[in-house]
Amino acid sequence: MRKIGPVAMLYLSRVTGSKSMILMSIMGVLMAGLLSFIPFLGVPFTPITESALMSQIGLVGINTTREVPKNVLLGVVFAYTQAPALVTLFSSLAAISFISYSVGGDRLTRSFELLLAAPASDLEILYGILLAGLSYSMIVWFFSAMIFVMGSSSAILYYLGSLPSPPWSYKVQLYVLSPLMVLLTCIISISIALFAPKIIKSPLVQFGTTNPFTLISLLPLLVYVILISIPGVDMGVLAIYAVFTCAICLLVLTLLCHKLFDRRSLIT
Repeated sequence: MRKIGPVAMLYLSRVTGSKSMILMSIMGVLMAGLLSFIPFLGVPFTPITESALMSQIGLVGINTTREVPKNVLLGVVFAYTQAPALVTLFSSLAAISFISYSVGGDRLTRSFELLLAAPASDLEILYGILLAGLSYSMIVWFFSAMIFVMGSSSAILYYLGSLPSPPWSYKVQLYVLSPLMVLLTCIISISIALFAPKIIKSPLVQFGTTNPFTLISLLPLLVYVILISIPGVDMGVLAIYAVFTCAICLLVLTLLCHKLFDRRSLIT
């Protein structure tokens, strides 16, 4: 198991240098960062959306100290309430893109030729790929969250005069549940690569945004968004369930690794 780190570093160095991966990373970070400028725009909302956002003002800890346009206030609430889901989405897409490109692209053949030549077991290769995909997506997650926090904080401070003080449940949602969902996306993506590598190799799978690979991989995010939108859901309990789900999926993947990890099907 000591070779997992070197395998991950080799895999990262072989895959992340591609122009498509760099482009996807920049797009994901910028899209998440642009969300923070919604308060500046004063975007109009429908009556239903407006009512829903007004009910969320207390949830994100917003206390206005000056008169602000209603649309601006709603934009601030929208940016804060949607941040966990959107940052998770862009980071998950980064993970899916990494795995789909590395398994379906030309770089995979060269990468796996090097991995197969190294004295590493199937399990070490599996964990190395998982660690590489998770590391890459977490870097995207970190910069997306950082840009959002910096941009939204500047906008909110300018308009409202004070920064929100989100409750504990919101922090769990953004800083615990969001990374866990990205981890689960990585595990599912790797599992698809093991069970059905032909899906990944399909010419329709480009940049991790095409069915059915993306839809299956994003199932955790879909469930996550549904659950956090239910009033009264305990984020701490939800985080515990997410940890157990990740652990069980990783355990199953580990147990089936030697049976399912057909190296030849991945490199031919």
